[in-house]
Parts: sequence; C-alpha cells; structure tokens
Amino acid sequence: MAICSVNAGHPIALIGAGGIGKTSIALALLDDDRIEGKFGVNRRFLRCDEVKSHSHFVSRLSKVTGAGIEDAENMAALRQFLSSINILLILDNAETILDPRRPEAPELYTSIEELSRIKTISLVITTRISMVPATCKYIEIPALSMISAREAFYNIYTNQKLAPEIDPVLQQLDHHPLSITALATVATQNRWDHSRLLREWEKRRVSLLQIPHTPGLSAVIESSLSSPMFTSLGPDARDILGVIAILPQGVCEAELDWIFPTVSDIRDIVDTLIILSLIHWNDGFVTMLAPVREYLKADKCSCPLFVSTKNQYLTRLGDISRDFGHGRARPQDIRWLISEEVNVKSLLALSIEVNPESPDIQRICFAVGDMLIPSSLPSHPIDNIPSLVQVDPDTHRP
Repeated sequence: MAICSVNAGHPIALIGAGGIGKTSIALALLDDDRIEGKFGVNRRFLRCDEVKSHSHFVSRLSKVTGAGIEDAENMAALRQFLSSINILLILDNAETILDPRRPEAPELYTSIEELSRIKTISLVITTRISMVPATCKYIEIPALSMISAREAFYNIYTNQKLAPEIDPVLQQLDHHPLSITALATVATQNRWDHSRLLREWEKRRVSLLQIPHTPGLSAVIESSLSSPMFTSLGPDARDILGVIAILPQGVCEAELDWIFPTVSDIRDIVDTLIILSLIHWNDGFVTMLAPVREYLKADKCSCPLFVSTKNQYLTRLGDISRDFGHGRARPQDIRWLISEEVNVKSLLALSIEVNPESPDIQRICFAVGDMLIPSSLPSHPIDNIPSLVQVDPDTHRP
C-alpha cells in the first residue's frame, strides 16, 4: 500500500506506536526495486530526532536532498531546487518536529506541509503522532500477524527449530516487532534453548526486552513520555497510563469519568495519549500494546490514582453483591459486570493478595462468582479468582 502511494506521488504518513516497524517499512521502501527504478539516486532519508531547530531542519534538508545551499534558513531558499527534481524524501521519527508543544512548532509544521505540496517530491513521514498535514495519506501501522511475528523471531533466533510453545509468548507481546526482535536477540546472545527462554520470560519479561548497545523497549517508551506534548499533560498523565496498564481490558470509554473522578480533563488527556500512539481504542475500551502495558504497570499498584480506581470498583461491586444477596440485582449491573469481567477479576485478585481475610472481599468474590459463572466455580470463589485472571491475548477475555 505504501509503495503504491509513493508511486502515485501521494504524500503519506506511516503512523503507529514506538517499535511497531515504521522505520523498517520506510527503509524497505528505499531499497525496493520499483522505487529505485523510479527515483534512482534521489532517494533521501532524514532523521528528524536529530533536528534542533527550524533553521537546522532546513539546513539538514538542503544537505540530504543535495541542494547544497549553504546557510539556508527557510524553505524559500530550497523551493526552486526541490521543484526541479523527482525525489523520494523520507522524514523519519517526525514526531520530534511535529510535536505542537516544541519550540518553533508552527514553522516546522508549515515547512513539512509545504514539502507535502511540492509535486516533484514523494514525501513519506514516519511518526508516532497523528497530527500530520492534511495533505498526507494516513496509513496506520498495525502489529504483525502471527506468521510474520514467527518469521521475525526465527530470522534472529536461528539456532533453534520452530517450536509451538514460543507462539504464546509472541501473542503475549501482541506481535510487537521491536519486542520480538529484542527477545530473539537476547535469547540468541545468551544461547538459550526454548526451555530456558520460556523460564526466563516467566521470571523477567520486561527486562528481557532490552537489547545491549541499542535502544530497547524502555528507551522507546521513555522517548514518548519525555515529549513536550506528553509532559504538558501534567503529573497525572503517567499514573493514568499506569492505571490503564494494570486493568487487563483497559478502561471503558463510557466509564472514564467514573474511573478517574479526580481528573477533571480525563477525556482530553486520553485523546492526547491516543494522538501520541501510547494507547488505542479496542472494542469500546482504551488499552495499550502488551509490552507497553508490562513496562508501565510496574510499581503502579500503590499510586494514589490506582488506589482510587480500585476503591471505585470495590464500592460498586460491594453494592451489586449486596443487591444480589437480597435477590434484587439490577440487569444493568449484571451487564456492566459481564462487560468488565476481566478487570473485575484482576482487581479482586489483587485485593485478595493484599487482604485475603477481608470479609467484604470474600462476600464480593462469592457474589461475583455466582453472577458470572456459577456452574463452574468451586465452593470457595476466592481460591479460583487468581486463575481466572489469565487473559486470552487475542480477545482480551478469559
């Protein structure tokens, strides 16, 4: 699809989360035989995370495209040259210059928009931010398919034959390319067989997704969290991400104000987090890729915002279980309970770990078990709830 758009001369924006493979697709475009046949040596690649200012961007653009104009400070100096040759221009990591909160953002945006309108330029932008010029064709980069994820893993992990027990690990990574590459690299460097890899994955998870000498998962996530657009959201933003990460289903759109009653602008914050590709919508819930979730939920169980969210759930569950015990549970409450089943079980499991002897938690567990799956629970639901928290990575259901 991207190659077709480039051949047709449309400016395109490859948009997606960090580590999803945008740069890899852009580099593949540069090396494609059809693209080489059309543009020859005029295939140019500019890394935008190295840009310090608008004048620096114009200067780098002049050098990369071969304009050779010394001390160019604005697009006017390059306009005649850029309009005279057919060129493929890739602006990689463009979120660093498209961020509306960074200095000189209007000038940078205007220059990129002008590039997108020059007919001789086939412009490709890779970015985590969806705020791109309206002239660009918007292509959202999804996670890999299982077949592609498996191929990516074994292209690196070549000393072992394909094994079906690795597939669930790739699913738990949401088929996220950077995470798959990191895991395969670490396993290869340590010369682990499948059994050792599975044992280490169960013990360490996030720490396995860091590659020595190159940016790993934490670097990719932290670069988004340090962007001006994210930091402008204030101190609650990271804890909001942590709460979304702890809830296996994510947060229901209809329940945002209920789950975050102390955050007055929660919907604006969520919209911005989506623009930054840190979270996404999935069947009415706002959630995130599994590797990002694993990274962000660490140490968030004790943050005030999560404690508040957990108390919101427990209070509501207490009211529902009380009504159920008196034979008057409302249909809308049962529907809500079913829609939030995975989150409810996860929160109850956490509550049991913290306070296993609480009679209130025990009563809620019994009632929830009776309302959800009364025929399959043993005599004591508390014993079973932690095992019920296991979630299918494709459906996000038990």
